[in-house]
Amino acid sequence: LDVATARILELYDAPRAPADVTAAMAFLLQRMTELFRTELPVMPGALELVDAVRAHGLLTALVSSSYRVLVDAALETLGAERFDVTVAGDELEHGKPHPDAYLTACRRLGVEPAQTVALEDAMSGILSAEAAGCQVIAVPWLAPIDPAPGRLVVSSLLDVDAAALAASR
Repeated sequence: LDVATARILELYDAPRAPADVTAAMAFLLQRMTELFRTELPVMPGALELVDAVRAHGLLTALVSSSYRVLVDAALETLGAERFDVTVAGDELEHGKPHPDAYLTACRRLGVEPAQTVALEDAMSGILSAEAAGCQVIAVPWLAPIDPAPGRLVVSSLLDVDAAALAASR
């Protein structure tokens, strides 16, 4: 966030001394937290899929690159009870695409990465999950994603079958 904020300030030719960057970051985090609590965009079928997966007795984790404050705000909208474990990017030494995020989630869940399926919408998350040894279902959001060994690409979460996921475990 500090790098992106400084770059945004530079693009707008705004003051960007360390105190300016810090103030802008605080504002952005506060505003994003407000929005996550009230207007969080969720992919079609996402909450229904999580609920269906849990109904089949599978554990769930939310693995995010976002700051914990944003993850917690999102959980207020999504429902924290939907996830057995959550991992936030600022809790890790190495963020995505490093495998730490998924390895941490698997360790907290008490499962081997090969026993898991990660649903991801961005290459950094896909690479993180794959490096950890997870199977990946990619749902392109902002950029196209190519299929690869161990990676299924679907156009929508509505195309993911919770019963099939449960049967494959």
